[in-house]
Amino acid sequence: MFFIGLLFATILAASIVTLVDRVVAAPAAPPAGDAGQLRRLEAKIALLESRLVEIANHLRPPSSEERPLPEGVTSRPIFDGSPTIGQHLSDLEGSLFDFEREIRRDLRHLYEALRRRLDRLESKGVPVRAPADAAAARPELVKRVAEDGVRYDPAAGRIRFEAVIASPTRALEFIAVAPGGNAHESLLVANVGAASLSLAIADMGLKEAQDADFEQDLPPRGDSLFMYVEWPGLPRPVRVETLVKDGRNGEMLPFSPFAYTASRTFLDTKTFEDHLAAAVYHHIVALSWKHNADCILACSSKETRDENRWIPDSKACPEAGTSVEVILSKSPVAEWETRK
Repeated sequence: MFFIGLLFATILAASIVTLVDRVVAAPAAPPAGDAGQLRRLEAKIALLESRLVEIANHLRPPSSEERPLPEGVTSRPIFDGSPTIGQHLSDLEGSLFDFEREIRRDLRHLYEALRRRLDRLESKGVPVRAPADAAAARPELVKRVAEDGVRYDPAAGRIRFEAVIASPTRALEFIAVAPGGNAHESLLVANVGAASLSLAIADMGLKEAQDADFEQDLPPRGDSLFMYVEWPGLPRPVRVETLVKDGRNGEMLPFSPFAYTASRTFLDTKTFEDHLAAAVYHHIVALSWKHNADCILACSSKETRDENRWIPDSKACPEAGTSVEVILSKSPVAEWETRK
């Protein structure tokens, strides 16, 4: 029944892809692998059927009318040269394993093809789903993300969450990680859920930014937020960049907004669920370019390509373990933009 379910899922996925193709003009050269997938599945099914027939023949009781033994032969051989039932079962087990792996691969191919076609629908302005009433749903969203440490104020266009100053032992590659993340190379440890933070940022209207391009020497770029921190005794929030300095010359990290990179996702081929890399790795805000795809936000400065360059500024930072509040804003706040 398990394999029948997988097979039906594959057929259903292929049918949906075909249906979507009727809405969107099919590409000039349809994927050659689509037709081949069905042929491979048919061949696998035929192979399994033949294996089962061979096993059934072995299990069938001997005929009551056995043929007479040849002249001079007094007993029947125990092994007649044909495969034993154990060999058949071993072969069948291997075939079932290969069959499951191939079906999962084909399901993944179809799933990704469906996602590409749905993306084309959206790019052509064809509604994939009925537009939700965002204003009506927002109070529930605000309540839900608050349970994960995200205090979202839609009217002000700001997000707040709690964090503590970390005790990094290496150069900074992150501005903030969640508990369980790489705190040894992060300025902050944030008490916030990556998925909930991303939901709130997306609700602010930000679109996913482009990741850093190492070949073109381009930092993460696109829709961004400005990041501030405050703690007890501080007159006003300050830009987070003021807490980071260049380990070579002591210069402050240049002011630059943090791009909404939104984190890449992993596809679980068993459940077909997407898992957010930021949630898996507990990464929240990247400083180094190399982590931008695994974080919700990433520094957009060209100066952060080198992950061995930046360290906390001990003169500007409060002591390790100090509780701080992080503030993300859609627009810069003039009175908080003071530089050292």
